[in-house]
Amino acid sequence: MAVIREGLPGGFDGFSWLLSGYTTIYFTRIVFGLTVLRVKKSARLHDRRRAAKKGGINA
Repeated sequence: MAVIREGLPGGFDGFSWLLSGYTTIYFTRIVFGLTVLRVKKSARLHDRRRAAKKGGINA
């Protein structure tokens, strides 16, 4: 984040643009990945509970 703030006042040169863009994409991917994992995990638990109620095989 410090790199982006340093690049702002002097006007963006190509390198700082690239760097800030890359870090933004990188952080977005991490957050998105974690969110997807969390959703999948909770969905799996939910399915297991539903199967247990029905008396399914994978209870």
